[in-house]
Amino acid sequence: MKLQPQAASQYGLPQPVQSTFPAPVIAKRAPTATDTGHPIGRIWVYKGSNAYILINVAGGLATWTQIT
Repeated sequence: MKLQPQAASQYGLPQPVQSTFPAPVIAKRAPTATDTGHPIGRIWVYKGSNAYILINVAGGLATWTQIT
């Protein structure tokens, strides 16, 4: 088993959370069921409006839920 190296801050302390959560998508539209190429838990921010989280991908369709 090969371990991934930990990211380090400017002080040399481990920062394991940096690579744990995927970066949010900032877009000019809301996500659709065909936006399937993302990991579960991905946040999608529709600029100036709402935010969504990917909760499921099954049968080639994504399920996005609006969050507040």
